Formats: sequence, C-alpha cells, structure tokens
Amino acid sequence: MGSFLLCSMLISFLQMRTRIEQYTRVTQAWNLGSLLLDFFQLYGSQFNLYHTGIRLQDGGSYFPKRFRDGDSVVPNRLNVLAIENPTVPDVDMGRNSFMISKVRRAFEHAYQVLYTSLAEEDHKKEYFGFLSFVIRPDDPILVKRLDVL
Repeated sequence: MGSFLLCSMLISFLQMRTRIEQYTRVTQAWNLGSLLLDFFQLYGSQFNLYHTGIRLQDGGSYFPKRFRDGDSVVPNRLNVLAIENPTVPDVDMGRNSFMISKVRRAFEHAYQVLYTSLAEEDHKKEYFGFLSFVIRPDDPILVKRLDVL
C-alpha cells in the first residue's frame, strides 16, 4: 500500500465521519487521538473490503463492489481494497493491494493496543505519548533519526 492509497483512505474516513455527523446530528470527537483510534477501528475491523468499495468524489461514499464495472468485480480479487481514483473514476487505485489483510491486521492490532492502553488507569508512566503504544519509541530507525537531530 502506497502513501496515496493511505491518504485516500484517510480522506474517505474524514468524509464519511462528516456525513455521519450531518445525518445523525450527533457531534463526534474530532481530536487527533479519537480520530486515530476510530481510523484504526474502521479499517482494522469494521470496513468490509470484500463487498464494499470507496468513492472520494462528490463528498465521498461507499459502493457495492459487485455493481462496479472493472477489475474490482472479478471474484478472485475480492480480497483487495477498491478505491476509485478521484480524477479517473474508472481506475481502481487499490487493485494491487493484495497484502491488505496484513495492513488490516496491523490496524486492528494498533487499535487494540491503543484502546487497551487508554482504558488502563495507570497513565503516570513516562511515555513519548499515546503513539508510543503503537510505535515503539526505541525502534532503531527512530533512535537513529533522533541522533541526527
């Protein structure tokens, strides 16, 4: 999964969150922590990638994959993410996301770890922030970046 596909997922998440708020008239939390948690929950466990595709045009929506013309309706490609290209809707940007199940597991794991950590009462430990529950602050790449700074 590339950065453009990930950004498209994020845009869709924000579009649909706005729609839900408009139609239900229920105000949702828009702080970065709750957005991160909800994003991980949606794409880690709730979003049905086998039957549902993502459209970014016209404020965003979902569509049933079986009614879309093109490569997202091929039965052996149901396990990939279907996202219409916002500039060329006939192009499915997610058609090569054959490893999406690993990404889903990573999102689901991140959600579970972050949710569990936030539910615990002992927040007095010294952390780099809530992202340290998901991303190890002692990761060699992060340590090397800190040494450069």
